[in-house]
Formats: sequence, structure tokens, C-alpha cells
Amino acid sequence: MRACAQVGASGSAKASTASKLATVAVRAIHLPEPVAGAIAAHGAVLRHSLSRGCNWLQLGAETGAEIFAEIGGAIEAVETALRGADAPLGHLRPLGVGAAGAPDNLLLCDPSVCAAAASFAPAIVAGFQLASGAGPLCEEPMSRMGFVIDALDLAPEISVTGAADVAATDADADAGADAGAGAGDAGAGAMIGAAASAALDAGAISGQLIGAVKDACRAALLACPTRLHEPVYACELQAAAPTHPTLPSLGA
Repeated sequence: MRACAQVGASGSAKASTASKLATVAVRAIHLPEPVAGAIAAHGAVLRHSLSRGCNWLQLGAETGAEIFAEIGGAIEAVETALRGADAPLGHLRPLGVGAAGAPDNLLLCDPSVCAAAASFAPAIVAGFQLASGAGPLCEEPMSRMGFVIDALDLAPEISVTGAADVAATDADADAGADAGAGAGDAGAGAMIGAAASAALDAGAISGQLIGAVKDACRAALLACPTRLHEPVYACELQAAAPTHPTLPSLGA
């Protein structure tokens, strides 16, 4: 079982995966009005890009010119709003927005974490969306909250470039196996075993990071000023005079 998130004096919450191979640190902030407005204006495009598996930290020519222009313009609008905010948020990179049930939340990434986060972005975004869709306050959706990934510490045996390096390791292991056929099966077998272990670790971390990020986001929310919005239904009733004595019972 994974450990509960630990909140530091700065309000940053840390949570580790069950395997203890990865630890993520998250802090929560209230989104400034311009940033919330940019998300509202471009939310449909941003959410659609995530549903298609787009990794905002790895957008490039291979994404497709039309898709890149659409997504890139929406992300640029959010980044512009971040740079114009009163709080020092301009250096942060957008990583994802909340799902349909909590669309006005934003996941951000510190530039120092981007290299590691890019490899596991789908898992990190999934954990954030689970947390923002069912927060620690009565499991209600969060609203206009930003979550900043301040750190993502990976164990030495996990490559910081994630799945891409795992594939490269597999290819190297295959080459080593061929080369080792003449030199002895022991060395080749060791390389294949190392590649298989790396692939297993990377795959396991992706799944475990979902839970770790979710726990960290929920704990980080409780470390900053929060409030619960209670919905109120206001209506106006009109009735003939003889029915007035029965009106109080309607509101009971």
C-alpha cells in the first residue's frame, strides 16, 4: 500500500509510489482571474487534446500542423495569462486541465521537473484529474485551483526519460544478446534481464504515479485556504390568496 502524503511547512505535499521508486511534490494555489478566464475560453480544446493523448510537454511537428496550431494556441493563451498574473507564475509550464466535472482547474509543472514529468505526463494528469474531480472536502469537485508539480524524484534505476529510454534499453539488450551469443549466454542474459526489469519498473511507476499524484493534490489543497461552496436553489412562487397558508410547507 502507498503511504499517505506528507505536507511540509511550505504547503507542498509529498507522496510516494507503493514501490518507493518515485516521489512527487505538489503545492496548491488559487488561480488568478485571468488564468481562470483563459481556461474557460479554451477549455474544450484543452480537454479534447488530453482525451486524444496529447502530451503538452512534448508537442512538436509530429503532432500534426493543424492539431499543433489548435492546441498550441490554446496553451499559449494560458501561458500568456500566467505571465500576466500578479503572482509569479510565468515560469511554470501547463501540463493539463481538469476533466469535464471540474474543468476550471489547472495542472502546472516547474521547468526543473519537465524532463522527468514529460515521460510520465499521462499518469500525472490522470492523478490530478481524479483529485480535482473529487476533492477532500466532501468529495466535491474543486474549482479554480492550480496544482504545481515542484519535484518528481525517481530512483536511480528509473530513467528520467521514461518509456522512450525503456524502448532503447530493450533494443540495446537485443543487440547485446546477439553479440553475446558468441561471447557467452550469461552476459547477454543479464542484459535482457536488466531491460525487462527497467520496462517493468517504468510501467509500474506510471500506474502508481496516478495514486501518488492524487494523494498529493488532495493533501496540498488542505494546506492552503479552502472553502466549500454550497449550492442554493432560489425560486419565486406565485399563488392565489387562499393558498397562502400552505406556502410555508412547500419550503420545508
